[in-house]
Amino acid sequence: MATSGWTPTSEALPAEGNEVEFVLDCRDLAMTGTYHCCHFVSRWSQYSAGTVREWRKVPAAEAPRGEFRGRA
Repeated sequence: MATSGWTPTSEALPAEGNEVEFVLDCRDLAMTGTYHCCHFVSRWSQYSAGTVREWRKVPAAEAPRGEFRGRA
């Protein structure tokens, strides 16, 4: 995937609390969630940085409003 705007987790991690889209290793579908306590947290689960291939910060204009955004 490694397209413009996507950052490999091997190069950098998002700031705590950032809304992000992320792609797991061996998958090509992005999920939306929050980076929290060294994990990418989606609505359904949490994933360690070692299992995430790349991520991008979700622009504020695209961030979901009033929806569940991951476990706190």
